[in-house]
Amino acid sequence: MKTLLVGNRFQSYIQESFISNSEINIHDIYSLDIMTPRGYDLIIWDGNPIYPVKDKGCVLICVGNDNVGESLSKVFQMKANAVILIKDESYDLVDALGNLWCRTSDPVELLNFVMKLYEWTKESIRRESMKSDVYIPYDVNSIVPDMNEFCNIIHDVSDMVENERGGRYFGNASTRCSKMFPSIRSHYDNEKWQHFQYILVSKRNISKDRIQPSDFIVTRYGSTGDSESTSVGKILYFGEDKPSVDTPSQINLYKEYPNINFMIHGHAYISSEFLDRNIILMTDKYCSCGDLREVYQIEKYIQHKDCDFFILNLRNHGFIIGTDTIERMRKIIGDERTKFIYRNIGEETIKL
Repeated sequence: MKTLLVGNRFQSYIQESFISNSEINIHDIYSLDIMTPRGYDLIIWDGNPIYPVKDKGCVLICVGNDNVGESLSKVFQMKANAVILIKDESYDLVDALGNLWCRTSDPVELLNFVMKLYEWTKESIRRESMKSDVYIPYDVNSIVPDMNEFCNIIHDVSDMVENERGGRYFGNASTRCSKMFPSIRSHYDNEKWQHFQYILVSKRNISKDRIQPSDFIVTRYGSTGDSESTSVGKILYFGEDKPSVDTPSQINLYKEYPNINFMIHGHAYISSEFLDRNIILMTDKYCSCGDLREVYQIEKYIQHKDCDFFILNLRNHGFIIGTDTIERMRKIIGDERTKFIYRNIGEETIKL
């Protein structure tokens, strides 16, 4: 393991922490030759306002002020994994989804929790995305006739969540491609076509309150039948824009739940009397965005694979809704008993 510490704030405490077991390089922000540090597994970056570009797979922890909203915005901009909030007499370690890993006045304890977060992050199961070399001219509305209504529902969910959270709605949405693409079908024989499962997924980091059908990306799992020999086991996307980081999880969920055709996911919790007995389950383990372990968690709680819909809260993360029809999705979201609940950002502790 190789660690880069930028800034002098924690330098004197490193050797007393678990991080001391790694190879450590310490730099002042202005002593770095480049802002693209390479070959590091963990970076603790106390170098505002200069932002680095990290390697794929590197865990980046930035340092912010005591305002959790502003600091999480910094995490988002830096594509970091977590932030250390500096308070008068204590430190908070808060991850990208706003979960509190520790609150302490002891810098050594803080750094030990940084190491725990690093180890937890490295245990995640992910699938790489790659751009397909197949050009697909397509009209989303011709693939999924309900796309305009689906976008209207996403706008409503965004409004409802933002009213509860008091800030931007983060999450994604997806749907099966209900019709074949003649432009894709021409590249493959019928047997291969039947093997492929195309999913439309919202564009990465798109604002959901203004999402349109054109903001959805065609995706699927790579296959041995592809012209891209390196695509097997990866997520293929068609076009210039990348799909949501949760695309691998949602593609797997469509495979496991064959009746589900629409999904909406967001970073609030949901409460609804739409379900019998007004019980919405909560997964028991925390998984971050794009971690395929969350699929296993969802399967654990939604065991009926032929279900027509499901509503589930994801621990320390948010909610997910899946339905067979656009009408059922509208019924759930439009029901006056459906409420979105603010996650206590910066205060909600984790359960691993």
